[in-house]
Amino acid sequence: MVHFRWATISMTSKIDKIKRSMYPAASALIITIMGIVQILFFEKIPINDGLGYDGAIYADMVKNAGALFSFKKSSDYYAARVAPSLIVKGMLAITRTEITNRTIATGFGVFNLVLLILAAVFWGRIADEVGLRIYNKWLGFVFLFINFGLLKMTWYYPVLTDPAAFALSMLLLYAYLKRSSVGVVFCGLVGAFLWPTIVYYAVILYVFPRNIVPIKTENGRLHYVVFGAVALTLLAIIVRYFWLRGMHTAGAGTQSARIETLPISIIGLLLYLYFAYSHLLKNISVRNVSFLILPKTLCKIAIIAILFFSLNAIMHHSVVKGGFGIKQVMVAIVISSILNPFIFLVAHALYFGPIVLFAIVWFKDVARAAQEYGLGMVALFAATIPLTVFSESRCCIAFFPFVAVFTMLFLERRRMRMKWSISAAVITVLSSKLWLPIGMNEDLYFMNFGPWMPEKWYWLQAALVAAIAGGMLYLRKTKKIFITE
Repeated sequence: MVHFRWATISMTSKIDKIKRSMYPAASALIITIMGIVQILFFEKIPINDGLGYDGAIYADMVKNAGALFSFKKSSDYYAARVAPSLIVKGMLAITRTEITNRTIATGFGVFNLVLLILAAVFWGRIADEVGLRIYNKWLGFVFLFINFGLLKMTWYYPVLTDPAAFALSMLLLYAYLKRSSVGVVFCGLVGAFLWPTIVYYAVILYVFPRNIVPIKTENGRLHYVVFGAVALTLLAIIVRYFWLRGMHTAGAGTQSARIETLPISIIGLLLYLYFAYSHLLKNISVRNVSFLILPKTLCKIAIIAILFFSLNAIMHHSVVKGGFGIKQVMVAIVISSILNPFIFLVAHALYFGPIVLFAIVWFKDVARAAQEYGLGMVALFAATIPLTVFSESRCCIAFFPFVAVFTMLFLERRRMRMKWSISAAVITVLSSKLWLPIGMNEDLYFMNFGPWMPEKWYWLQAALVAAIAGGMLYLRKTKKIFITE
């Protein structure tokens, strides 16, 4: 009997290893099929001959890549995202393809396909690193790749840098988990020409490597200090720009804030920030950052500062200064967060799928899982929480892998029941809107982006998101969703 039991365990282990070894090829095949089918047969954004809005600028970078820096034809905002355009330019040159709007869009589509395949491979390795079972590895794959932001937008609006940012952020997370300082710095350097947020992430994770300093816990007040500083900053922006200057929109063409619901929107914003910081930082001691004064740490900070400011100086010298500065970005973030009550949460759930709601409803557990992986992860979450109130969800694409990984780690430990896992996967697929033809209907496109979301679509989708979140809260209260409570 004992021999039979050991034989069964051995066979189960071998089967699990086989399943794990099949994941990279299987995930790559799935993404390849989805990508090729969409590139060849699915609709493309009809604006600017298939290039879209910002895509027209990235396409111009492809057409005029040689003169991009020498003649200062780009703003600093877009120059910081120039890498994908240069790569697509190289792809078209190598294949001797004529540069037209159509070939540029196709080139970006193919480049995006390669990036998502790489991201899927990195996800598999990250899942193995944090100890996910093969079952949750595939559930995480669905959450990460089968949503509106990655499945629909990637090929409906291919001339964007979002998939590149997603893939690079996945690589950055993997480098951090593997304690590779070289990998972290590499991601930061690439991020300087692809997605500026990743530069700041790399700096944080380089200065605070994984578990180099154990997190000290105490019943401190760090969460009050951080929340207070962030809340006062946001309120100051609201007072100065919304009330005193009458700026009721987050930018050109965006919706105006509803004055009737403005108090609810502001209170909801502050409650969200307090909720997030109280769970993330409540038991974190200020003594955790005392090692910053050590010579080794100061040396690392000096090196990364020199690299960052050198790249920044090169960028500003080579391009026309313009686009969005830090002040404009902060104002846009804050105003977009109060257009309607909790509009940023509604937009994120629609864009990235129900995993966002899992992360919010069980954020205490997600934050605890992140804390186990070092002060760097806590600092990254703390620094990004203010950005998550930006209702243009695609701007949080670099943060999405971090949220997804630690949400999946929490789900792994609690062991979600099969029927609820299937339900979550089905809702994720439906929320991708792959089945929805957008055509020339601007409302069907803008209903997925908070700042431009039409009023009727906000209330309808907010009710749907609230219903799903309410169901999760009920399951949490009744303890029916997990095997291990």
